[in-house]
Amino acid sequence: MISSIIFSKDRPLQLDLCLRSIEQNFKQCCHKTVIHNNSDLYEETQKTLAAEHPSVNFWRQGKSLFKDVYTAIASSPDEFVCFFTDDIIFHSEFHIRDFDFWSEEVSVVSLR
Repeated sequence: MISSIIFSKDRPLQLDLCLRSIEQNFKQCCHKTVIHNNSDLYEETQKTLAAEHPSVNFWRQGKSLFKDVYTAIASSPDEFVCFFTDDIIFHSEFHIRDFDFWSEEVSVVSLR
């Protein structure tokens, strides 16, 4: 299966919709990690989102985003990892196998 790393900053409503759309339409995504860098204004909202999405691993971005991403990838139990921003929405069911060109040599599939 696939893990997803989602980057978010000060957009809790977009993040909520992103997570809900992944859950509903990207069934191959089993593990989700949100690396967030929210201002203090959104701290309470972030806690609410974490409570509403208990299967998602939320963590605050540290001093090194590179280290955070490396740690998230290294701790992933899945063979493949996707990267998203909090404004991505899966509006219909999505499967990696739908891409005729998909192979282990493909490193990026852009949804934009």
